[in-house]
Amino acid sequence: MVGNQGLQSAAAIEAYAVTGADQTTTAIDRYAALLGELLRELSLAKMPSSGIYLAGCDARALTAKSPRRCVDVFRSPGGINQTDTTAIWTIDDDASALLGCARFAFS
Repeated sequence: MVGNQGLQSAAAIEAYAVTGADQTTTAIDRYAALLGELLRELSLAKMPSSGIYLAGCDARALTAKSPRRCVDVFRSPGGINQTDTTAIWTIDDDASALLGCARFAFS
């Protein structure tokens, strides 16, 4: 069994980079790397011209605690020669999805 099974997501984020929480820090860094790989693959598949927008509390917490790991993996070549300068944005408003749906529904 790896890590502390009783640690919930909010507590894990708070424990990031705290002395004695090496497994938690490693897990969050690995999750950030996985997110970076996903974003790189989506960027290659979809070619977003206006950037990639991340929404939700998980994305916001992850990009606040381990942004460098995510971005480093996202910018890594991935086996091809790419000059990708796609921006990554984090939406901070939790109500943004609902507001967008409401605007669409009432337009």
